[in-house]
Amino acid sequence: MKKAFSLVELIVGIGLTSILLMAVTLYLVSTMRSTRVTATKIRIKDEAEFLLTSMVRTIKFSRRINECTATRLDMIDTDGSIVVYQWASGRVNVSWTYPLPTPTMTIKLNALNNSVNYTNVPCSGNLFTCDTDLRTVDICFTMFDPVGTENGSIIMRGKATMLN
Repeated sequence: MKKAFSLVELIVGIGLTSILLMAVTLYLVSTMRSTRVTATKIRIKDEAEFLLTSMVRTIKFSRRINECTATRLDMIDTDGSIVVYQWASGRVNVSWTYPLPTPTMTIKLNALNNSVNYTNVPCSGNLFTCDTDLRTVDICFTMFDPVGTENGSIIMRGKATMLN
């Protein structure tokens, strides 16, 4: 006589296997979601650091600051070009205007202007705060991913003093 599994044993086996597979699937989904959230936060941090570093470097080596408001910084760079950082519509845009005979060139820096599209917001409405002699600039903004469900955000603060 041949031994075989009974119907009850097969149903119990299938049920236990289903529970085990469901637990493994939930674990994998949770891990993938955590990885995606962490990757987004790392990208936000990298882009925010790049934006802050580029602003600080430009300010440090500029010849003079022409105008400083809460959302706009206008300065003359070392090569005589006019550099303007301006916050508008959730983006920090920068434009360089070179002296003649070089043609005007405008570059929009939306964070890094890559395929990722992050939004930044000035801290308490002030992206730039300048001292009275227009030599030191405090920079503060919050950068976040407006599309993601687990977006996270990072607050960036920096201070730059002109060297010349």
